[in-house]
This record gives sequence, structure tokens and C-alpha cells, in this order.
Amino acid sequence: MTTTDAPALHETGMNLSTGDNVLVNDRERALTVTGQHSRERRKKYRRAAGDYTVIELEGNGTEYHLLCWTNASHGPMLYMQRDWERTKTETGDERYEYPRGGTRVETITVT
Repeated sequence: MTTTDAPALHETGMNLSTGDNVLVNDRERALTVTGQHSRERRKKYRRAAGDYTVIELEGNGTEYHLLCWTNASHGPMLYMQRDWERTKTETGDERYEYPRGGTRVETITVT
């Protein structure tokens, strides 16, 4: 099933399970879901409250993060490992920052 509607893309992403294989946009090789975690959504200059879900993917030796949230008017964002920075919080928890632009997801196909 291929999903293209923005809210449905986010819902599809949040409903993925470990081991699922997905094709994102025009990729020819599927990415495999390896896990997921939630994260608080914070924006410096815009109001953007609430949590989002980070779907952890792997394919062709590269890690990816698919960021999904509710009430979105555009598709989720897909980031390659080189697009994020891994940091530690004051409590020692691992945190990801996404300072570089990712790719807007326009289609998700669960294979």
C-alpha cells in the first residue's frame, strides 16, 4: 500500500513496527525499521508543541530517521545519519539534533 496524503504519511510512519520494510519517495531499495522513540518537539521561533515520533531505519549500511507527528500539513522528514548530531542531555540521555535539512517524504510504501 502506498500512502501520499500528508496526515496519512505521518500515521503510516508512526504505525510502523520493527522489521517492516518500506520504500520512501522514489527509492528503489527498501529501508528496514529498526526501532523508534518519542521526542519533544521544540522550535525556537515558531509555536510547535507536542511530541513527535522518530522511526529508526536502516538500509544499504546507512541509518535513517523518519520524523512523524500528528496534525501536520506536510509530509514527514527523512534524515540520513550524516544529517544529525548525537548529543547527551544533562541527565545522560542520548538526544538527536537535526541541524541540516532532510528530505520531505511524499510517499511511503510498506512492502
